[in-house]
Amino acid sequence: AYASELTGNEQAAEQDYEQLRRIAPEQALETTVGSLCAKVQWHESQERYDEAIAAADEIIELVPEQPIGYRLRAWIYWYTEQYVEAFDDYTRLLDMDPDDPGVLNGRGQVQAEMGESRLALDDLDRAVERSREEGQTQLLAYALNGRALALAGIGRMDESTHDYEESIQLCPDNAWALYNRGIIMYERGEYQQAKQLLERALESDNPPLTKRKRSRSNSILDQLHV
Repeated sequence: AYASELTGNEQAAEQDYEQLRRIAPEQALETTVGSLCAKVQWHESQERYDEAIAAADEIIELVPEQPIGYRLRAWIYWYTEQYVEAFDDYTRLLDMDPDDPGVLNGRGQVQAEMGESRLALDDLDRAVERSREEGQTQLLAYALNGRALALAGIGRMDESTHDYEESIQLCPDNAWALYNRGIIMYERGEYQQAKQLLERALESDNPPLTKRKRSRSNSILDQLHV
């Protein structure tokens, strides 16, 4: 059923889920939640964000005491630049677990993208520290990328560059890190560097840029090619 969901065959997925509910009724709730989680991921991969949020809403209605629905919905809100809604969901998640490095990273990056750089640093410093302690290399790369953006936002460029370089060393194909750095370089008037970084960001996919970030990158590149 999960495989069918992730390949877009929702009819086949639902047939398998229905059979699973019949043979293991005690797992009905878990099965339904698992189905909806796969649906969120499928819709996100197709950039059908409204449908992804609707599926996350269903998870929250079914299991409001569990973090999974809020985590998925916060992720989609962040990716679609609905920052206030993402911030609220990440804050709710931190009420459940104040030390979750992934959630700290998410809320910190949301605040950084909102321009709340000083507030973002509180979460991102903790995200970097916890991900180092836990040996979560990819999450550390993401948190360093977010902190680099926040540091640039308050003019601490040497520290920002250091975090960016470590982030790229850990995760060379992180399109978001390349994009963030490219935007910073563009705003500083360093257009050749911005051009190279944004072109690399558009080619990278770990994770790929969202539709809005791709559009913004292409718009800047069009201006730089004139």
